[in-house]
Amino acid sequence: MKTTTILALGLALCTSTVAFAKTGAKHAATTPTHHCQLNGAEVQKTKKACLKAGGTWEKGAPAAKPTAAPEAK
Repeated sequence: MKTTTILALGLALCTSTVAFAKTGAKHAATTPTHHCQLNGAEVQKTKKACLKAGGTWEKGAPAAKPTAAPEAK
């Protein structure tokens, strides 16, 4: 009886650990697939703030910003 109880508790502990580990994957960082266009410019706003300011929420990844070359002295 004691062995059965220990095995049951061990199994419950293992399955609960796996369940908690899987829920963390839902919150992984992803690349944005939408962006805000406001007055012809791409701005960093949330969808709600973008629409409130009169912008449009465009589908597709934001355009890549060119990197500035370091100034030579």
